[in-house]
Amino acid sequence: MSRIAKLIAKLCPNGIEYVKLEDVCTLVTGATPSKTNPEYWENGTVPWMSSGEVNNKVVYDTESKITQLGYDKTSTTLVPIHTVVIALAGQGKTRGKVAITEIELCTNQSLCSIICGDKINYKFLYHYLDSKYEELREISNGDGTRGGLSLRILKPYTIPLPPLEMQIELVRILDEYSASVTALQQELENELTTRKKQYEYYRDLLLGFGVHGGGQVSANGGRLGRVAQLANRSDSEGIQGTTWLKRDKVLFLSALLISSITLFTIMTIHTLVGRNMKNRLK
Repeated sequence: MSRIAKLIAKLCPNGIEYVKLEDVCTLVTGATPSKTNPEYWENGTVPWMSSGEVNNKVVYDTESKITQLGYDKTSTTLVPIHTVVIALAGQGKTRGKVAITEIELCTNQSLCSIICGDKINYKFLYHYLDSKYEELREISNGDGTRGGLSLRILKPYTIPLPPLEMQIELVRILDEYSASVTALQQELENELTTRKKQYEYYRDLLLGFGVHGGGQVSANGGRLGRVAQLANRSDSEGIQGTTWLKRDKVLFLSALLISSITLFTIMTIHTLVGRNMKNRLK
């Protein structure tokens, strides 16, 4: 059970109504003006959203803008602020992702704009559809790899409809949770960056790259190579370098230990970040 489903069950113990998406929202798709006609694009002022921009989650501006003529000559529709936009198709994992608009805009044909009616809070709908990302991809028509969502699939899609005041409370809780997850993820990513730099330093020390101990070190003549050379000498030759060898053996083993610990830390952080992102989708 997803996080939002658990919250709904907790806050609405007596059950809730389920409705079709088309019963409480208006769903429209967009279009793309001809890219070969400069009159549709040059000095455009109408925000036009492409499918890849759904990954921004919240849309404050669009990468492209079309002219009024471009808008008039296509079937795209200008949708209001606080519309929930879902990707019908797109590269990689884009299909099924959702975003909220903070400006009026129109979209291409690979996006569906869901305009909420007065019975449903747009942020509640956003959180709910976001939690259904995997399910929406599974029910997409096609082979599962290059499939696509459509109005035919989305209009009858069933969603929960708690009382409006309960939707607002759910949004408050989910927004706080999302903020804490984002902060944790940033903290983990910062730690990962630091540990990577630490690992690279000791890795280079082991491999003999860079300058350590006040001398120039190369791949062939570094400390690691020097230890190997001394280890292969005869006893008489090795005696001269015994003290140096002991010192560098300690350095070598210390660097090896630190780099191993750092590498383990990096792998652990990668795992935590992965779990964090996976849990966020539930």
